[in-house]
Amino acid sequence: MASFTESEMRGLLLKVGLNPVPENATARTFAQLGLDSLARIQIATHLREDHGADVEATLVDGKDLTMDEVVAMVNAALTSTSR
Repeated sequence: MASFTESEMRGLLLKVGLNPVPENATARTFAQLGLDSLARIQIATHLREDHGADVEATLVDGKDLTMDEVVAMVNAALTSTSR
């Protein structure tokens, strides 16, 4: 199974209205990027629909993650479901 990439994360940030996406966006948290809970839900929905990674509970109820942490979490979820 293919991995979820930083480039795809940047695309999701565009889809939820972060335009332009800052150069260092993947090293920043949702709060630092000015993304609210609706953006978290939208990102989680895209990740579930497009990649089969159910991470909504973590994104919505969890700590303020960086986008790099989200990419790693999705890839971990993809790895565990492909076994």
